[in-house]
Parts: sequence; structure tokens; C-alpha cells
Amino acid sequence: MKARSFVLTTLPIAAAFVVTVMAFFVIAPPTATTYACNPCQCPEDRRMNCQGIQYYGVYTYTRNSVCYLDAYRMKDDGSPGRRVWRVTSGDLAEIVEAPEVNTLITERDGIALYRLTSGELQVNAGPAGDGKIYVMVFDDCGDAAERRESTFTPGG
Repeated sequence: MKARSFVLTTLPIAAAFVVTVMAFFVIAPPTATTYACNPCQCPEDRRMNCQGIQYYGVYTYTRNSVCYLDAYRMKDDGSPGRRVWRVTSGDLAEIVEAPEVNTLITERDGIALYRLTSGELQVNAGPAGDGKIYVMVFDDCGDAAERRESTFTPGG
């Protein structure tokens, strides 16, 4: 009878210990880093633009001494979209550095790239579903480009 009593009192304690250990492995934090933040505060998101991320994304990178600017139009649900245009440093070299008037370089699917009279580049994106137009002005193609962003609603 003592052996049965020992098993009956030890079994719940052992079961509680096993459940506690198993719960630790189930609740343990993930080993991968997950980001859910503004691209400009997220080291894993390499977009140039911080605003309008549900509508568009502009990426810049350099390969073999050629700088690329790629514009993507996001899907209506905010998921990654498709590239709508690509401009290279070679394309930009063909445009006057400081034109007399702001000059359209390319435009597709609501995303336009201009060379401004100041020599800067400007992306206009929109109007988005909420009516906003997103504006990003930056000094040049490349990761170190300085940028300014703003939004406006036509007629608002």
C-alpha cells in the first residue's frame, strides 16, 4: 500500500514538472528577429521612402559601379507589389543636372520621377486610396542620399 501511495503522490508532481518544462519550450522566444515597423526605423527594410509605404516603395542599390533606382507599386492590401520602373545612374547622366524646368524622367502606375531645377530628384506617388500624394525629394541615386518627404491632398 505504501508503494501505491508513493506513486499516487509523486505522479502529480512529476506531471506538473514535465508540463512546466514543455511550456517553457513552447513559450520560448523565437530565434529569428521579426520586424514590424516603419521602413526608416527598420534595418531590414531598405526602402528610401518612409511615408506611403502601403502605396509605393523606392529602392536604391549599386552593382558594378552602376546605381539603380527601382520603384514598386504595392498591392491594394499593402503586400509587396511589382516594379513599375527602373532608372540607372547612366540614365540620370543623360539628363541635364540642373534643368531650366522640372523635368519628368519616367512615370508609370501613379509613380513619377523628376529632375528638379535644383538638381535634386523627386518622386511623386499617388493619389493613393485615401487621396494623398506622397512626395520624396533626394539629392542623388545611392544609399547615402539625403531625402525629405511630405504628403498633400489635392484640393484639401
